[in-house]
Parts: sequence; C-alpha cells; structure tokens
Amino acid sequence: MAVVSLTTITNGTLADASVVMANFNAIIAQVNGNLDATNLANSAVTNAKLDSSLQGPLVLTAGVAKKINKGTASVSFSASASGSVTFAHGLGSVPGQVILTAYASLTAAAGSKVMAASTLTVDATNIQINVRNVAGVSITETINVAWMAIEI
Repeated sequence: MAVVSLTTITNGTLADASVVMANFNAIIAQVNGNLDATNLANSAVTNAKLDSSLQGPLVLTAGVAKKINKGTASVSFSASASGSVTFAHGLGSVPGQVILTAYASLTAAAGSKVMAASTLTVDATNIQINVRNVAGVSITETINVAWMAIEI
C-alpha cells in the first residue's frame, strides 16, 4: 500500500463536500484490505493479536514453506546422571531438524553444570530427548532444555 495523499483543506475556509469525501474515500480504500508492512511499525503485530487460525508455528513464505516451532522442556534428575522427557512439538509433521540446548541453574553443584541433550525419538507429534550430565555426576535438580523443531 502506498502512503495516503489527501487534499489539504485550509483552516478558516469552507470545505467542499466532494473534497472531504474524496479524502475519506482515499483513506477507506487503503484501510479496507490494502494495509501491508509499509503501514505497520516493527513488532506492531504480535502472535496474541492474530486470529487463532494464524497463531502457532512460524511459516516462512519466501518461496519455501517451512514450519518452525520452539519452546522449553524440563528434565528432572533425582540422584542420577541422566534423564529423559517427551513433549509435543506442534508441527503436525516430522521435523527435519531439532536443535537442543540444555542448561542447569547457576546454583548447580560444581562439576554438574555441563549438560548434553540429544534426541531419542522424533515423530509427527512428539520429541523425546535424553539429557545427561557430561561429568557423570549424579544430581537432584531440574534441567531446562530450550528446543527448536524445523520442518524441512
């Protein structure tokens, strides 16, 4: 959409109805179905403001249809050096790539902060991951895993 240009009406003069209506009609013609990124500030449209049918995984439309979803999952360790968790990725198809990053809290005991996450199973609905303590130290803590699933 182009920037709307209006006929200027000088303050203190009588305005012709056809000029006023032409200005209104110019605005209406652009607002009703012609708004695009030119008219919106960066970050003006958030996921929560979209119709529910449009919310969810990001769909890239630059000639390639790919879906991406992301989130966090928690793995509880109870006096062990590894644990696993299964969670829904929300893509509706098997992701071609899954990216994982595991991190422990800053209060974790020395030697137990280095974690490694790996996928066990990936299907059209869920991702099952394993998280292990690299040092093999048994810990009792919840480890968070940031994940991203990409449909390729």
